[in-house]
Amino acid sequence: MKLSKAAIFLLKSETEKATFLDPESLAQKIKNLSLKIKSLRPMDEAISTSGGISWKELNSDLSLKKFPNIQLCGEMLDWDAPTGGYLLQAAIASGFCVGAIR
Repeated sequence: MKLSKAAIFLLKSETEKATFLDPESLAQKIKNLSLKIKSLRPMDEAISTSGGISWKELNSDLSLKKFPNIQLCGEMLDWDAPTGGYLLQAAIASGFCVGAIR
């Protein structure tokens, strides 16, 4: 298995040793692993990104004013949005727009 250290830690913390050492039981545990959320952070702390290229530096086709043959999208841009679907949608949509132009 090519699991990250964090994934292995979570798996070990929620799995008995016998299950962890048995490949079939471990596979079932991985497929059915559930994590309990104990609390959430305040919305004021839930900003995904801050920084990136300023919107003032872009043309309407998301190309750089100084380098019009270079277009930017996704997390290269100066997003300042709440975490979650809004930022994902904006990143995906901007990528789609850039791809459609080229």
